[in-house]
Amino acid sequence: MAINEKYSYKDFTGQYLTDVPASEFNNSEIVGSCFYQEWLDGDTMKDIFPAGMTGVKFTGCNLDNVFVPTGNVIEGGTHKRIRVQKDMEDWIVDSGENPVEPLHKKRFEELGLSIDPKEIVESVNGESIIITHLKGR
Repeated sequence: MAINEKYSYKDFTGQYLTDVPASEFNNSEIVGSCFYQEWLDGDTMKDIFPAGMTGVKFTGCNLDNVFVPTGNVIEGGTHKRIRVQKDMEDWIVDSGENPVEPLHKKRFEELGLSIDPKEIVESVNGESIIITHLKGR
């Protein structure tokens, strides 16, 4: 399978590629690109690729919050559902949009912040709980 030079090793964060012909993707390997989408209220996994895209192998790509159609393969990389919670931090969520753990779990642990989704605290003045915590030191 040939590496798709046009879409490999690039940053497509927040971009929609639905108007691109599927033939630019089909039966190719996309390596090391970022297709990350921010999850906003009311969103679902974002459908950013053209209809009919098939035979694509995503290797080492960031596909967080991106719907990857059937007929395409993800190998390595990341393909999580991530959503900002009331503490203004990114949390990995399950298919029901329930928080599971902070995206930056290690940072939470290092700062002594709870990683229990039941203990997510409300942001102060719209600031991240991490920033609030660091200011309080």
